[in-house]
Amino acid sequence: DMFKRDRFGTELLKKHNDRIGKDPEFQYIMKDIARFNALKAKRNIVSLNYAQREKENNEDDATRLARINDRFKREGKPLLKKLDDLPKDYQEPDPYLDETVHIALDLAKLEKEKPALQPAPTK
Repeated sequence: DMFKRDRFGTELLKKHNDRIGKDPEFQYIMKDIARFNALKAKRNIVSLNYAQREKENNEDDATRLARINDRFKREGKPLLKKLDDLPKDYQEPDPYLDETVHIALDLAKLEKEKPALQPAPTK
């Protein structure tokens, strides 16, 4: 495990786990993974029933709209009534990139607080 070899690994991992445990974007990812795993057995089957496919697509759209509105609510933006109202230039957040930045900042802070011991200069 790469974290165990690093002197700050335990602290970084704890901060990471605490952060993603509270991050709504990571909660969405966990729900998506659980949903995918639950549907994995059915993944090779595509319903030929138009009504069934339309129902699944509508459910996916409703989930996406709810998540976007949740983000907008947290950001103080007006909520959307439908996905078509989403601005064309809207970019969904990248929780992996954001978390990478947090980990890098945590590491920089830890290194500043606890610099590595330097060997004594040789004469």
